[in-house]
Amino acid sequence: MISLLQSKDVEPGQCANLAYGNHLTPVAFLPLLEELEKHGANGLWTILDIISMYLHGGTRQPNKALIKLLKRVLLAPELLDMTRNNMDGYHLEQSVSRLAKLGTITATYARSLTKQFLRICQKRSDRVFYELDDPVRKALETMMSIHPDEVWNEIAKAVTSKSWHIRFHAEHLLASQHHDDHLARGLSFNVPPATYLEWVRENPKRRAATAVAWLPIAAKNDDGSLRWDPELEDFVREFGEEPDVLPAISSRLHPTTWWGSLALHLQPLLPLLETWRRHPNINIRHWVGAQIDGLRKKIAVETKRSEEDVVHY
Repeated sequence: MISLLQSKDVEPGQCANLAYGNHLTPVAFLPLLEELEKHGANGLWTILDIISMYLHGGTRQPNKALIKLLKRVLLAPELLDMTRNNMDGYHLEQSVSRLAKLGTITATYARSLTKQFLRICQKRSDRVFYELDDPVRKALETMMSIHPDEVWNEIAKAVTSKSWHIRFHAEHLLASQHHDDHLARGLSFNVPPATYLEWVRENPKRRAATAVAWLPIAAKNDDGSLRWDPELEDFVREFGEEPDVLPAISSRLHPTTWWGSLALHLQPLLPLLETWRRHPNINIRHWVGAQIDGLRKKIAVETKRSEEDVVHY
């Protein structure tokens, strides 16, 4: 099979089925995997196919040589040049999960692998980005639970990149995929608050407003009323004076999608804002007053529009 690959009489993907069955050991097919490494993205994805199928079910354990090769393949730049099908992302995610369970992801490797995965945010990788964004999110979350600071430091570089394209895609990776509650936590996976708060404190004037997008804003009480999330209240106490923080909170309060009358979605915000009428920070008290006035006007307009729509109907 190796000679057929070298003569190009066989494509890398045609080797994947060799992982089926119980007759092969890592020692037996390791030379084939090492040959596949030389065949670009197609060969690298085929390696992940073979390893995933061979270890499927959890009855086999990879030896040191196989683990070393797997870690090397995940860092290969060519891996993210293309994808072949929707199983590629699954095998990518599962490979990271497997390495984590084996305890083989060191802090240094987590940093390197995060940097590798964030390459999908680059301009030339648009198609690859949308095919791998969800598996990469899950892989980042797995590594975040082990080495949060190393993973976050690389993510933060992408979020603050000079390239708008990289920033846009990095923010998309971070953004919560649950659009039914715009007031909930804005992160797509768990980042310990202490980790990103340390990053904000390094340059609060430029970073505090960015972090507002990741915060949980408010939650519902049993009676349906809203209450400020303690995490947001702590954040406002520390960073409420920083430029653009309060405008960023204003943006988070307004739903981006909704059903029915917008007025019904805005009305619960009024009593929520009222609880900050006597906030110790005078700037926040002024902001609350302006928000309430603006919301009341918006609610009146939307209520009138809804009534007119009923009449027209």
